[in-house]
Amino acid sequence: MGVLFGRAEHTMDVKNRIRIPAKFRTELMGDDSSRKLYFVQFSDDCIALVDEQGLSARFGSFSDIDPMDEPTLNALRFFSGMVEEYEEDSQGRVVLPKSVREHIGADKNHCELVSVGMYSYLEIWTKEKYDKVVKGQTPASVRQQLSESKSRFHKAEAEQRAETGK
Repeated sequence: MGVLFGRAEHTMDVKNRIRIPAKFRTELMGDDSSRKLYFVQFSDDCIALVDEQGLSARFGSFSDIDPMDEPTLNALRFFSGMVEEYEEDSQGRVVLPKSVREHIGADKNHCELVSVGMYSYLEIWTKEKYDKVVKGQTPASVRQQLSESKSRFHKAEAEQRAETGK
């Protein structure tokens, strides 16, 4: 799979179908039209479209769980229930499952959507929610936010190493 960047606006039709914008579809599918893709609820306001490798990366932390650890099993049940397989029709459209539409708030015909490339996966938002999330963002504010996030990550990493003595 290639790298996904950029954004594209598109519309859900009256039968709840969308077409993944061509620039993203090509990168997601590569040369393998049989590649499996999945809708996954990563955040509260959007849905992600990931390939099997991306899905495995997200589920990998659950592979070694204790079958007697009920809270972790419940988390796995919850997460597993938030995954829907992506299935295109012969014209390259996919019906957004009801759970996906409800999750992102795409509850009306001809709903305007925004797809955003997030490097290794694609996010799909309603235009209304996306516009609220990015409102007020500037290149300078994004650089500042990323710098602060990176600092917090490195600080937490250093604290963890100090605790474990590594």
